[in-house]
Amino acid sequence: MKTRIKLSAILPHFVEQLQEGVVNALKESGLKPEDVELKRAGLSDDDMKLEEGSRSCIHRVNTRDVDRDGEVVIPSGIDLKDFLKNPIVLWGHNYKEPQVGSDEWIKVDDNGYALVAKTVYASTPRATEIWTLRREGHLKTSSIGFVPVEVVRSNDSGFLKLVDKFTEDWPEFKRQRDRCQAFIKRAILLEHSDVPIPCNPNALTLATAKNLHLSDETIELFGIKPEPAKPTQPAPAAIKIVSVPTIKVLEQPRIRIDPYLTAKENMKNLVDLRLGKV
Repeated sequence: MKTRIKLSAILPHFVEQLQEGVVNALKESGLKPEDVELKRAGLSDDDMKLEEGSRSCIHRVNTRDVDRDGEVVIPSGIDLKDFLKNPIVLWGHNYKEPQVGSDEWIKVDDNGYALVAKTVYASTPRATEIWTLRREGHLKTSSIGFVPVEVVRSNDSGFLKLVDKFTEDWPEFKRQRDRCQAFIKRAILLEHSDVPIPCNPNALTLATAKNLHLSDETIELFGIKPEPAKPTQPAPAAIKIVSVPTIKVLEQPRIRIDPYLTAKENMKNLVDLRLGKV
């Protein structure tokens, strides 16, 4: 899955209201869609909560931790205004497929650590698969698709000031600061997705064994190859009984040499016998 893609290439896939909102927000910062990238940042949430009696899940979709690209997307700096017009949840950032659900609400938590959403899953076959994986505890990962508007990089003058502030406000950041290469202070949220990054690959194998009826495409997205079917032994060929015609052996009469006949007469009798005259 790509973590960066040109915004101008993906923007036409969104609803018109969202397109206009993104373009207007970029204008305020002096930017154009062709100048920026759509970014994706994923995380695993072990603290997600499922609501009893409904197909809904309360989970974190972004935190202020350093991501795999060495960047911190500050949750309080994520603009939700345009996303809330069409709060869709996708599967694997696949814009060609219908959404698997939508957010009933989404907000930054009280201490500013995470962006938290309550996602309600649809009843389509794909959404049911994803909901099943959530419910069974095999899927805990989310990823946001967003447009960075204001970025402070490690070679910018304000970078060290932000590092000090983060370390002061959030002591746990000390363990991550060496990996931090940039802070994304302002961003526009376009969508967020459940993504096929399993916390435990064996868990999906177990899910398949428990007859969760996942499609081959979903299993492939998780990077798990189905076990090859065992070769079946060919059925034994039917035994064909062939009737063999009876061969009748004709008994040849014995050739009797009569000592009282001359050799010429005995030879004549032998010839007659071969010719069937006897």
